[in-house]
Amino acid sequence: MSKPSSTGRPANAKFPAFILIAALLAIVLAALFYQCFESGMVLFSNDGPLGQVAAQQDLMPGILSGGWQDLNSIGSNFGSTAPNVSSFIRLFWEGLFKEPMGSLGFLNTYTPAALFILGLGAWAFFRKLKLSALAATLGALAVMLNTQLFSGACWGVASDQIAFGFDFLALALVAANDDEPAAIVFWTRIALAGLCVGMNVMEAADVGALCSVFVALYIFFKSFVESSAPVGVKIGHGIARVAVVSVFAGFIATQTVLSLISTQIQGVTTTGQNTQSETARWDFATQWSLPKQETLGIFVPGLFGYRMDTPLNTVPFLQHLYAGGVYWGGVGRAPEIDRYFDTGARDNPPSGPADIMRFGYGGYYCGILVALVAFWAVAQLFRKRNPTFTDVQKKFIWFWCVTSAVTLVLAWGRFEPSLLQFFRVFFHLPGFSYMRNPGKFLVFVEWGITVLFAYGIHGISQRYLAAEVPPNVPVKEGVEKEEDTFDQKWLYAAAGIFGVSVFGWLMYASMKPSFVQYLKYRGFGDEETAKAVASFSIAQAGWFLFLFAVALVLLAIVINGYCAGRRAKWAAAVLGLFLVFDLGRADLPFIVHWNIKQKYEVGELNPVVDFLRQQPYEHRVAQLPFSPPPGLEELGGLYGIEWSQHLFPYYDIQSLDIIQMPRPPVDLTAYEQMFLPQDPSQAFLYARWWQLTNTRYLLGPAGYLEVMNAQLDPAQHRFQIARRFNIGLKPEFQQYNGDSSELTAYSDDNGPYALFDFTGVLPRAKLYTTWQALTADELKNFSTNSLSPLDSLIFSEAGTNGFLNLKKLAAPSFDPDQTVLLDAPLPGASPTASNETNGTVAFQSYAPKHVVLSVNAVAPSVLLLNDHYDPNWHVTIDGQPAPLFKANFIMQGVLVPAGQHTVEYQFTIPDRPFYVTVSAICVGLVLCGVMICQNRPRKSPATKTARRF
Repeated sequence: MSKPSSTGRPANAKFPAFILIAALLAIVLAALFYQCFESGMVLFSNDGPLGQVAAQQDLMPGILSGGWQDLNSIGSNFGSTAPNVSSFIRLFWEGLFKEPMGSLGFLNTYTPAALFILGLGAWAFFRKLKLSALAATLGALAVMLNTQLFSGACWGVASDQIAFGFDFLALALVAANDDEPAAIVFWTRIALAGLCVGMNVMEAADVGALCSVFVALYIFFKSFVESSAPVGVKIGHGIARVAVVSVFAGFIATQTVLSLISTQIQGVTTTGQNTQSETARWDFATQWSLPKQETLGIFVPGLFGYRMDTPLNTVPFLQHLYAGGVYWGGVGRAPEIDRYFDTGARDNPPSGPADIMRFGYGGYYCGILVALVAFWAVAQLFRKRNPTFTDVQKKFIWFWCVTSAVTLVLAWGRFEPSLLQFFRVFFHLPGFSYMRNPGKFLVFVEWGITVLFAYGIHGISQRYLAAEVPPNVPVKEGVEKEEDTFDQKWLYAAAGIFGVSVFGWLMYASMKPSFVQYLKYRGFGDEETAKAVASFSIAQAGWFLFLFAVALVLLAIVINGYCAGRRAKWAAAVLGLFLVFDLGRADLPFIVHWNIKQKYEVGELNPVVDFLRQQPYEHRVAQLPFSPPPGLEELGGLYGIEWSQHLFPYYDIQSLDIIQMPRPPVDLTAYEQMFLPQDPSQAFLYARWWQLTNTRYLLGPAGYLEVMNAQLDPAQHRFQIARRFNIGLKPEFQQYNGDSSELTAYSDDNGPYALFDFTGVLPRAKLYTTWQALTADELKNFSTNSLSPLDSLIFSEAGTNGFLNLKKLAAPSFDPDQTVLLDAPLPGASPTASNETNGTVAFQSYAPKHVVLSVNAVAPSVLLLNDHYDPNWHVTIDGQPAPLFKANFIMQGVLVPAGQHTVEYQFTIPDRPFYVTVSAICVGLVLCGVMICQNRPRKSPATKTARRF
C-alpha cells in the first residue's frame, strides 16, 4: 500500500482526486447525452427551447444590459441577465459561432454542464466533511443523477442545478473550516461561501432564495454542534457567520435582486392581491403540490410515469421499453378538479382554460441503493455500542433527517390541510406572497436523502471495506452477540420491507381492471391507452422489486464482511455501476432530443409562418379565442405548441398570445380584462383589442369569417382572408404518432383553416394631431359607487386615470384611428381639429431594444408606438432627448414637432447594479488568491492566531 502524503493522497498517485472525479462524471454524462454529439440534433428544453434562445430578443451579450421581450403580448421588461455561469456558457458559444449554431451549441452542452457542476459541488462538500473517497464519489453520482435534479435540468431549468452546485460548494467552504485554519483563511472561506450563495440566487432566483435560507440554517446549526462554548456565544458565532454570508451573497447578487424586484414584484399581479379570496390565493399558490400518494415515487421509479409525452423523442433504441410511461399523477391539477373528484363524481370534470388535469413530469426518484444506505445511516443513530459515527456526525445526520421530513410535508402543499394555517402566516410575510409551487421543497427532501446516503457509504466503507475482517468484531464475550447482530437486524428489517413491497405489488397488479377504470376518468379516456399506462406502472413496480433485491443482496454481502481489504475496490466498482444503472434507467425518459430541421422546418418552412415572418415588427398575430367546430381542433394544438412556442420565436414573429408570464404587470392585466367580453353583445371588444394592439393577423377556422364581420366588426366588415390552408403530416412522416411537431400547414384554397387579415388595426407606429386627456371635471365627477365587480377589479389595478381612459378606449363610439388618449395634458402643445393629414411614419430599423423611425409630421403630433410603456425606454428626436409618456393607457407616446425627424427608441436599464455584481466577482477572485496563499500548513501550534468565531 502506498504511503499517504501530507495531502491525504498516496504519494505515488498520478492524478489529483479532483481530475479523476471530474473525468468520471463527464464519462457518465457523455454516455447519457450521446445524442448531443449527433449533427442536426438539439436537446429539449421546455423553458428555453432553441427557438427562444436563438430569438433576437434573447441574444448575448445584449441581454446583460437589460432584456425587452417583444415576441409575446405587447412587450415586457424581463430585466437584465446576470453575469453568472449560465451567461458565461452562452457567451462562449454565441461568441464562437453565428446564430443559430451558437444557440445550438449552448443548448447541447448547458444541461450536461449544469449537472457536472452539481456533481462536482456535491463531491467537494462530501470530501470536506472528511467522508471516505468512496462516499464522496458515490455521493456525487447520487446527487448528479438524482431524478428530481436530473429531470429538472432536462426540463429546461438547468440553472437551478448550477445553483445547487454552488450551494454544495458553499457548504464545502464552511466545512473546510473544521481544520481550524488561521483567522484570515477562516473568514475568507465564509466570505467565499457567501459569494457562492449569491451565485445560487443569480442562477435560480426564488428557488435560490429558498436554498439560501437552507444554507444559512446549516451554518447556524453547525455553530452549535461543533463548539463547547456557552449557548450565548454559540448564537453570536452563528449570527456572525450567517451575517457575513448574507452580506457577500447580497453583494454579488445585487443586480439579480434589483432586477427581480423591478420585474417580478413591483407592479405585477400576484397572489397577494386583496381582491382575491384566501381560498383563491391558496389554490393559486399551491396548485403545483405533491399528492401524498406520489411520495412513493421517491422510492419507486416510474410508478406514476415520467413525462407527459413519454416515450416520444427519447433515446430511439429504448423507446419501446417506456411505452405507456406517460405521467398519470396529479401534480399541477387544478384544485377545482380535485374538489370535483372528492365529491365522488367521475364524469365530465371541469374543463375550463385553467382546469388542467395534470402538469407534472414525475421525476423525483432518489435510487433504491441511495434509500437503503440512507436508511442504514439513520439506523446507526440507535446503535448503542461501537458506534459507526462520531457524536458530531450523528447530530448532522439528525439535521438532514429533520429537514427532509419537514420539507416533504411542505412539498405536499394543498394535499396537507394542516398547512393552511401555515399559509395564512407565511403569505402575510413581506415578499412571500409572490412565491408559489410547494413542489419546490421536494428538492430539499432529495438533498437530505443524498447527504444521508453519503454518510451511510462512509460508515459502511469504514466499517466493512477498510480491513481484512470486519472492524467491529468485539473482544469481550457478551458484547459480541449484541454488536454482531445490529446490522444483521437491520438486514432483516430491510428484508421485511422488501416482503411487504412484494405483497403490495401483488395487490397492485390484481387491481389492474379498477386501475384502468380510474385512469379513464382521470384523463385517459381511451381504453387501450389506459391499459398501456396501467401495465407500465405495474411493470415499473416489478422493476423496483428486482432492483431492491439486488441492492439488498449487495449490501448483505458487504455487511457480512465478504468485501473487506483487497476486495473493497471491486465492491466499490459494483456499487457504483449499480447506482449508475439504477438512476440512469430512471433518468433516460427525461433526455429528449429534437431533429432541428424537422422541428423548425428549416428549408421547408410552411407558407403560413413564411408569410408571417416578413417584416414581423409591423404586425402581431394571434389565435382566435373561440372554440373550434368539431373536427377542427388540430390548429389549436399546432399553434399553441409548435408555432407560438417554437417557430414564431425562431423566426422572430411577434404574437399577442402570452406563452409564459406567471406574474403579469398590473397594467397589462387591467388592459386585457377591459377588453374581455362579458356577454355576446360585447363581442366587438375583441376587435377593439386587436385594433389597439396592432394584431393584424389571426388564425382560426375559415368558416368564422362571416360571423367575425357580423359580430366583431358589424359596421365596417374589415376582416378578410389572407390565405386558406390545411394541416397535414410533414413529408418525412408516414403516420401521425401524436406529436404536433409531425404536422405542418399546406396552402389550400379550399382548406378549413384561414389566416385572417384584420385591415382595421392601428399601425405599429402612428401620428396623431388630435389627442385627448382627462379633464378636471371628469376626474371630479367620477364615482366608484356603481361599478360592477369586474370594473371594481380593473379600477383597483388601473387607478382613476387609467380606468377612465380604458372605459373610453372600450366605448363603441370611440375611434382609435382619429384620437389617441393621454393620461395628462401636454404642456405647451394643443391638438388640432382633425387627423386627415397627420403625416407619415416608416421604420428605418428595428431591434427588440432599439427602434428607429423616420417621421414626417405636418403639425405638432403625438407619435404612438404600440408597444408596452416602460420607464426604461428612452427616446430621442434628431438626437435630442424627449419625454416619453403613456398613450392609450399602456402604449408609448412622444410629442413630435412638425417636420421631418428621426425618432430613436432605446431600451436601457441602469448599469450600476451590473458593475456591483462584476466587482463582487472580482473580489471573489481576490479572496481565492488570498485563501491559496494563506492556507498553508502551520509550522507549530505557537504560530496559531487568536481563535476566531
